[in-house]
Amino acid sequence: MMAQASPVHVDGERVGESGMKKSSSNLSRDGDLAASLEDFVSYFREADSVYKILEELLQTLNPPGNDKSNEIIAETTTRKIGPILDKYQEQPHLLDAHLETLVVPIVTRLRDEILRVEWESVPNVDEYLRRFQPFFHYLYHLTKVRGYKTIIKLFTHEAADLEPVLEFLEKIAESSRNPLFWESRYVLLLWLSLLCMVPFDLQTIDSGVAFGRPPLVERIVNLCKVYLYAIGKEHEGAAVVLMRLLTRRDTVTVHLTQFMAWASQEIQRTDDVFEARGVLLSLSAVYKTGPRDLLLPTLDGLLPCCLLVDDPRYKNNALLRKLLMKLTQRVGLTYLPPRIASWRYQRGFRSLHHNLSGTAPLQDFDPMSQRDLQDDTDVPEQFDTIVGILLNGLRDKDTIVRWSSAKGVGRITNRLPQDLAQDVVLSVISLLEEDVLEASDNQGTDLSQVSEHSWHGACLALAELARRGLLLPDKLSLVVPWILKALRFDERRGMHSIGVNVRDSACYVCWSFARAYAPEVMKPYVVDIAKALVVVSVCDREVNIRRAASAAFQENVGRQGIFPHGIDIVTTADYFAVGSRKSCFLELAVHIARFDEYRQPIFDHTSSVDVAHWDKSIRELAALALGRLTALDLAYALETIVPRLLPLVTSEDLNARHGALLAVAEICLQWSTLVPGGIMQEISASGNEGLGRLVSAISSVIPAYPRKYLNGFGSDLTQSACCYLISRLAEAKWPAEDVIPSTWWDHGEAADMAQSWWTLANNALRHRDETVQGIAAEAVEKLSLWAPVPKETILEYISGAAPSSDPYSRRGCALALGALSADSISANFAEVVDALIRASEVQNQKELNDAESRRNAVFSVRKICTNLGRRLLAVASVDTFSRILECFFTALQDYSTDSRGDVGSWVREAAILGFKDVITLLLSAGTDGHQRDAFLDRTTMTRVTAALCQQSVEKIDRMRDVAGHALHALIWTNGFECEEQGRLQEILPRESHLNWHNAGEVYCAMIKVLDIAAYRESLMLGLVVSVGGLSESLVRFSSASLVEYVSALRASSSSEEANEELDIDGFFATALNLFRAHQRHDRVSVPLLEFLNLLFDCGAVERCNSSEVWETLFELVRKELFKSKDVKKLVNGIRTFRGFATLPSKALCVRALTQLVSYLVHPYPKVRRTSSEELYLALTTGDNYESAEELAEAEELLLTVDWDMPVAHLKASKERLKTIICS
Repeated sequence: MMAQASPVHVDGERVGESGMKKSSSNLSRDGDLAASLEDFVSYFREADSVYKILEELLQTLNPPGNDKSNEIIAETTTRKIGPILDKYQEQPHLLDAHLETLVVPIVTRLRDEILRVEWESVPNVDEYLRRFQPFFHYLYHLTKVRGYKTIIKLFTHEAADLEPVLEFLEKIAESSRNPLFWESRYVLLLWLSLLCMVPFDLQTIDSGVAFGRPPLVERIVNLCKVYLYAIGKEHEGAAVVLMRLLTRRDTVTVHLTQFMAWASQEIQRTDDVFEARGVLLSLSAVYKTGPRDLLLPTLDGLLPCCLLVDDPRYKNNALLRKLLMKLTQRVGLTYLPPRIASWRYQRGFRSLHHNLSGTAPLQDFDPMSQRDLQDDTDVPEQFDTIVGILLNGLRDKDTIVRWSSAKGVGRITNRLPQDLAQDVVLSVISLLEEDVLEASDNQGTDLSQVSEHSWHGACLALAELARRGLLLPDKLSLVVPWILKALRFDERRGMHSIGVNVRDSACYVCWSFARAYAPEVMKPYVVDIAKALVVVSVCDREVNIRRAASAAFQENVGRQGIFPHGIDIVTTADYFAVGSRKSCFLELAVHIARFDEYRQPIFDHTSSVDVAHWDKSIRELAALALGRLTALDLAYALETIVPRLLPLVTSEDLNARHGALLAVAEICLQWSTLVPGGIMQEISASGNEGLGRLVSAISSVIPAYPRKYLNGFGSDLTQSACCYLISRLAEAKWPAEDVIPSTWWDHGEAADMAQSWWTLANNALRHRDETVQGIAAEAVEKLSLWAPVPKETILEYISGAAPSSDPYSRRGCALALGALSADSISANFAEVVDALIRASEVQNQKELNDAESRRNAVFSVRKICTNLGRRLLAVASVDTFSRILECFFTALQDYSTDSRGDVGSWVREAAILGFKDVITLLLSAGTDGHQRDAFLDRTTMTRVTAALCQQSVEKIDRMRDVAGHALHALIWTNGFECEEQGRLQEILPRESHLNWHNAGEVYCAMIKVLDIAAYRESLMLGLVVSVGGLSESLVRFSSASLVEYVSALRASSSSEEANEELDIDGFFATALNLFRAHQRHDRVSVPLLEFLNLLFDCGAVERCNSSEVWETLFELVRKELFKSKDVKKLVNGIRTFRGFATLPSKALCVRALTQLVSYLVHPYPKVRRTSSEELYLALTTGDNYESAEELAEAEELLLTVDWDMPVAHLKASKERLKTIICS
């Protein structure tokens, strides 16, 4: 609804949405602006292409020839033009210079065809019309993009064309009901509407009367009545025709009254939505352009139609109600003589330059002196009914109806005498007062019962009235307070919020004020409006509302010129800057709050509205914003905001207490940073007893917190907020009070503050929600730095992390152990590490396994090491450190899965990060080489590198990214030494920008690591898993890289060269080792079978030419499939046996074929079908068979037998095949 305000010119500098001065918030979007400028279109770029296509289209009408072929060409051609024209829907004026060339040739050719047609010689009307459908489709597309009013001006409009076009339409209506021709009918109706405007009496050009045909006008009206009932756009074209036809001077006296009577009867009679839609649209069009003196007699007959807005037939159809509102306002306008009220407020001088420079002359306005001389004109009594309908329309449930009603109220009020007009204005204002209650605290108003529809409609109407100068300045004192409330209208209804449209329309009202009133009129309200708009533009949840408020503020700055700090704010909070919600709260709001006029409103709105908002993300942003705002005005935050928030921390409203706890936490943390000497020292130095009481009140929040809010519904948000408060208070070095009096909300006994903090955090660690556990662990971390951790607490965490504990306790306690401070860990390092290592292990009992617990345990092992920093070597023994590394190695083998997928990847990711951080920490600890080698030798670093190489080529994108970056960081870390490190650095250079998420880039680079013997088996294992993955792109890139690499390997090499360069035998030796190591491990063995199939397909197995390798592989595959019930494994294994059957070893071929035959009687039909298909391929592609007759018989059996039949019916065929193959 709101359009961005026009740019403002100040001292020759353009200030607006497209020419803003750069600020810190603008810099991040420079790239987006540059991209947008590249896409900006300033002319019709494709003009030459469209001209060429147009010529091809015209050729399809020359000469008739092969009509079918021409139709296909025409349809294809018009499909090319459509997408081109669609690009210009937002800038259609760029086509104007080319419209004549685009339209006239087509219309001229169509006119010639229409004049030439002889319907008696047309056997099939549909086939005939199909020739012209692409042309009408093209013309319709132009009307859609540029608008029909512009396009039809270029149609032919000679009087001689009227009857042929009408006859063409009549023939279509009579003979063709094909819905595909709706574009043809629509364009022809538009053409007819233009021809109806010929400057001759229609009776003089009517040639049909002499032949006994109905009069021309009657034929047109009857035709339009038919098309008014059309479902498609034809009803719009028919309405335009009737508007042009019935408002002619030579037709209005005879046909208009008849049509009005017919239309009124149809509206009251019909139950069909489409019929009513067309008739209402035609009436609205006629009353828009018809002469008033001729329309006046028809008004009383149409007034009952306007009252149908509440009829059950129309009540549930927004479009019909909108059309009724449009008809009602035009009936009302017809009742009144056309004039502009002279009593309206006229601003007069509107120069932006003078407004901004402050030199605009003052305008005195006296409404009594401007009273219209015709105020005594009688207003018909029906007018009360019309105004009542429009005012009720402002309450409608649909926006389009309210918007139409608002425009109607504005237009009609513009023709009323001043007294009646002001009654209408007061009626609109009264809509804002409906169902408004007094707030429970007797401060302000309660809007919980009001209707958002009424407020939205009233705001739209007020904006229309203000825009036209009909809202006189003396009424602003009544309107502005309601508009300020509308700018903050946001009410929770059930599970959703209402008020977005109200706030948007309120911004529209403010925008209208800027354009309507002189600065001296707005001066009393400027400060309040400016504050409200600034608050909405940076603190509203919805981006469209923030932008609407920004546009309204910018318009006021440009038009009024008296908004405080207007230019500075406009250049900062412009259309683009307010697009980011986070930036608005944390950057723009803080920046604008530096101005004294806006600081308190932003403070108050954030602390009273946003902190209790229904959206959790808004509450969190509001809390962070309050923390930053505190730095600007600490006194106001402590004396006003915190006392306002403290009662809310135990509010019955979950949202309010959650937001209040977060906000108090942020303010207290910011407070501590502003008083370097400490809060208590600052209080003692200042002697401010109020601040001392405030500290006691804040200290009492957790010890005296009502327990009912920590359990049951909403406990997750409340516990997380309480833990957040604890962590921020501990980080702020909050003064500890041994005993908290029981005078703060709670009715229990006094409690120790530190003990209550620990108790609440420990309870939250066992919550079911991981988010709560994470915030509780953060609270434990800050608490351990604030005060010594009790020994009992550490022991509680150790016991809670044991595998025998419940999963939620294990998760939380594992996180808590990692969050303890270095001092707390140092004294209990061995016990804590042992507990975490046990918690990270996969348990034999499945019910004790919990992936989140293992992940948290591995994460905490890493966190402990990084927290200790350089003290790690002093605290940890060599044996303990080795166990930490082994914990990470073990975690990298965690491939656990459940219904959520590969949950073991969480554990592996934590282990990879652990390797990276712990090894980097050790290498940077400044130890000598001997001591470092004791903890981390070259062999261990090579193992780490091999493990990271494997993870960097596996199938999960996230894992590849984490492992790849860790591998790259380690091989370039000073002191890190592994096998063939130089070759790894060549593959992954220091400045490498490899995108580890992109499989195409990763596998092309990492496949080269197969040349390094130390990492070959690990990398091949990762490749095998990727080749057998589910993602099509992953399989494609990994397979392509592998095939390319294997194809480049030498067939064999001498023993001296074997250690220098990998050959095909060495490659298969590694593959055999993998197969043996992962026999019967489906995670690897199933992808390994697909891996072997890929090697068979690319000819790598045959190139190996080692019968020993073939035999070994065959036995491994046979054992893998023995008694297996996994269909996927069996299918891949069968395809592998088919590969063996193609090798140049007759003995192995027979064994492979025997295996394939044995699967022909497998219990699973899919296995039998696959086996028959693969056996057929093996027989037809192999050359180990001497008997052509037996081979043909075997092939026939495989093709003709239905292998989905029961196994008992297939045994004979299987035995026959076995005899043929084994003979």
